[in-house]
Amino acid sequence: MTGFSAIHRSEQGFVLVLALVMLILLTILGVWASQTSIFDVHIASNDRTHKKTFYEADSGTQLAERLLYANAVCTTTSGGFSSNRVGQLLRFSSKSFFDVHEDELKTEKEKAVSDTNYAIQYFPEGDLGDLGRPHTNILAYYTTKTSAGTGMLQLSGYEGFGVGSAGAQHRIYTIKSQHRGLQGSRSEITTHWRLNSSVLQTIGKPDCTKLAPYAQ
Repeated sequence: MTGFSAIHRSEQGFVLVLALVMLILLTILGVWASQTSIFDVHIASNDRTHKKTFYEADSGTQLAERLLYANAVCTTTSGGFSSNRVGQLLRFSSKSFFDVHEDELKTEKEKAVSDTNYAIQYFPEGDLGDLGRPHTNILAYYTTKTSAGTGMLQLSGYEGFGVGSAGAQHRIYTIKSQHRGLQGSRSEITTHWRLNSSVLQTIGKPDCTKLAPYAQ
């Protein structure tokens, strides 16, 4: 009986110890699950921020196309934009920023878009000049290409008056749009856009007037 009693006494508290071990394991699992959830939230937040930054940069290329065309029209007919700013949203490097040839940019640094090297700056929150807030930098320059079929049109001119024409050229713009967003996020997109030079030869001052919102 003495030996049995000793063995029986040595098992006292076993259930309590087992319960404590299980509680510790559950606590560890809970902490791990909580950390995983927090980590997932951070990933989702960063993903959302960078996606927004990317789409802002993408929209900058579309804005650039409209502004380049408007500036080309107003420069051809009215000496460019009347100011290098539009309200608190837009800032331009010059009144005729559309007319920058690639040959004018001698170094890769001059071809890189940044807060100090741009043709257009867009501040979506209306805080013009505050580089600490989300904004888009846009750089644009062009090369000149001869339109397809121009040679044939010129040769056709030998057949008689009115048969051929001198043909036309177009500009191929390189547009670089860089958006600097929240939490230091940054995204940059490069696209190409064509502007037919013959279009600029057929426009008048009223065409610039129609684009007045960009020429204020």
